[in-house]
Amino acid sequence: MTMALLELSQVCLLGNIQVSTQTLKALCERGIPICYFSYGGWFYGITHGLPHKNIELRRKQYRVADDPRAAAMIARRSLARGIRTSWWNVEPYGAIRSYSGM
Repeated sequence: MTMALLELSQVCLLGNIQVSTQTLKALCERGIPICYFSYGGWFYGITHGLPHKNIELRRKQYRVADDPRAAAMIARRSLARGIRTSWWNVEPYGAIRSYSGM
């Protein structure tokens, strides 16, 4: 399984899982905590690096915000998601009314 490190907020390991030193180092450098649990879900401990302000993410966000085309694309996507989310929240109530004869 592959995933971008910028998409991770934490890593939870359940049971007897092994993680390489390189992976732990990369996660700690980015301030992503690694939580350890038993197979039954009992918390064993946590590993995390030194706190920082995630400067990599902030720099990328500022670069994108400075580009008018990229900023417009993000605004369009955010607006479309908001409309789609509100439709999903409202639509079930319309379906209930039509079936219940209200």
